[in-house]
Amino acid sequence: MVSKAESLILIGLDGAMPEMVWRFCEEGATPHTARLIERGVFAKALPCPPVDTPTNWTTIATGAWPGTHGITSFCVHLPGEPLDVVHSTVELDSTRLCRAEFLWDAAERAGKRCLVLNYITSWPATFREGMLVGGPSPRGHSSWAIGPVAYFVTDVPEGEVVAKDRESVRFGIRLREAPGEQAAPRSHLTPLEAQLPGTFTGGGMVSKPWQPVTRERVERRPVWEPSQRLLLVDSEGDGYDRALVYGGKGSKKPLASVRVDEWSGWAHDTFGVDGAAVEGAFKFRLNRLTRDGRDLELHRTAVYRTSGWTYPEPLAKEIVENVGPYAGGFEAYFGERQGPMGPGSPTYMKYYYEHVEQQCNHLADVAAYLKRRYRWGVLVTQIHVQDEICHQMGFDGIDPGSPTYDPDRAEDHWQVLRRIYQITDDWIGRIVEECGDPETLVVLISDHAAIPIRKTVPVNTFLVRAGLLTLKGGQKGGRGAAVDWSGTKAYNRPGFPEEYIWINVKGRDPQGVVEPGAEYDDVCDQVITALYSIRDPETGVCPIALALRKEDAHILGHRGDRASDILYFFKPGYTRGGGATILSGYGGHGNHSGYLPTAELGGCSNAAFFVMAGPGVRKGYRRPKPMWLVDVAPTVSHLLGIPPPAQSEGAVLHDMLK
Repeated sequence: MVSKAESLILIGLDGAMPEMVWRFCEEGATPHTARLIERGVFAKALPCPPVDTPTNWTTIATGAWPGTHGITSFCVHLPGEPLDVVHSTVELDSTRLCRAEFLWDAAERAGKRCLVLNYITSWPATFREGMLVGGPSPRGHSSWAIGPVAYFVTDVPEGEVVAKDRESVRFGIRLREAPGEQAAPRSHLTPLEAQLPGTFTGGGMVSKPWQPVTRERVERRPVWEPSQRLLLVDSEGDGYDRALVYGGKGSKKPLASVRVDEWSGWAHDTFGVDGAAVEGAFKFRLNRLTRDGRDLELHRTAVYRTSGWTYPEPLAKEIVENVGPYAGGFEAYFGERQGPMGPGSPTYMKYYYEHVEQQCNHLADVAAYLKRRYRWGVLVTQIHVQDEICHQMGFDGIDPGSPTYDPDRAEDHWQVLRRIYQITDDWIGRIVEECGDPETLVVLISDHAAIPIRKTVPVNTFLVRAGLLTLKGGQKGGRGAAVDWSGTKAYNRPGFPEEYIWINVKGRDPQGVVEPGAEYDDVCDQVITALYSIRDPETGVCPIALALRKEDAHILGHRGDRASDILYFFKPGYTRGGGATILSGYGGHGNHSGYLPTAELGGCSNAAFFVMAGPGVRKGYRRPKPMWLVDVAPTVSHLLGIPPPAQSEGAVLHDMLK
């Protein structure tokens, strides 16, 4: 008889790799994870195609294959709509698009109170008595941020605004001597002041339930930002050393006060969004300030809403007052990607580590506070960190086969990875210590990992060459290409999922031209032939690992009316690119989408990891073969003594049980 656990803590690390989890445990760098492995089981876990974030966190939470739960990547195409129209699975209607019951709903039916914290594809709430905090996007900015990250700098002309990337802008400011009546703080030198820009057009993306997603979907909300004043003071007689930010002209109490390399606490102000007054919270960090006050960089985080991100709704006010505002995606903000430092530099990474540490501590604080206050019995939480490192830095620094590999810098890259796993390990330790007890089942898990990228493949370009795709005006097959549907038989939509190719079927698709039956079968064969005919001009290698029809892909959970007609996967090292007519070199990044779950390259793999410890679990067991992520929900339910989610299709892993 298996011992029954009374409670569950499931902690997700997006993009964490089993090889790295094991390595850092053996090194002693991640002691909390190592202790859980010693107390329980460790296994590789195979994700479901498409191998990406929304698909597999939904699989973990439902125990269902993608063809059943219906969350097929970051976007879902619904039958009967044009093939270039999809619906986002990471906005505020994620759970409405899911067709399977979640683990937390099954637990609630069994009488357990649940807390879903910062979990992908979890909004809106599907339970009645549980608590939902944050999510659903891995970055979160689209749902919960009012305005983007801002850098106020003196190295840009006054009044000039420079957009560095999709998430941050640089505002040029000019410092002037402050009038005497405004120089209230003690300063050995005459204080310097500047007005921080008062208005901008930014804000979060508009998100409406069931809103179709096309290339024109993203629109920006006009946001009115209150005027704020910056004041520099010399507090110790050795030059300007402190920055104070006030909430407007005449304000006596600063919103923030920081020295170089310091963060402020949370500041609050009122912003105008769509004509309504909205309270926003933000922090400042003084990245740079010379003693003469001439060179300054003041970083302000994104502006986050202080309400609207919880179920039940009043819970947000309680969390803000007792723990602090929820900053969706704070752990995934990777700084200015086009800045002078670049990912991997010590200064750049220092900022990023601080973001991750703050978010981890905040999530641990929220979980612990709500445990004391409401005695939840099931916690499901997730953080988006390891995946961000994969996409922004890649694995070329640790992959000897990469054309940009430098053995003299390999340890620097390993130290970045090690530090990220250490920070999340501290988070794991806090949650287990502060929220768990001997009757708690603890699960650590990832949704996928990633492998290095070396070259890109313009799939649509090859469909054009095969006469299967027609573009208007002779365009190439990139993200902005316009499709001539009257002459298009097959289509690989730019964006997600990468692995899907649709046949433009008459009677099924609004612009369909391919007759069902024999012509459909023939076009499917032509697409697969075209894929296998692609060759790397440098090596002669075909970059396609596998291409198969929908009916043959059932073994991978690819089925149902949201599944594409053709499913294909790249060989390790290749990934999809747009617009180019030939294969092109591409180093410095990693990827997981578009590959088989078993893909491996350069010591990296695409597999997820799974650790479980607690009542009824074997101790010190390292599973010799991989499990599937669909097995998580039924195995956890079995150990909790509750029925699995209603559409669960995985197996109970009895070899992991006592």
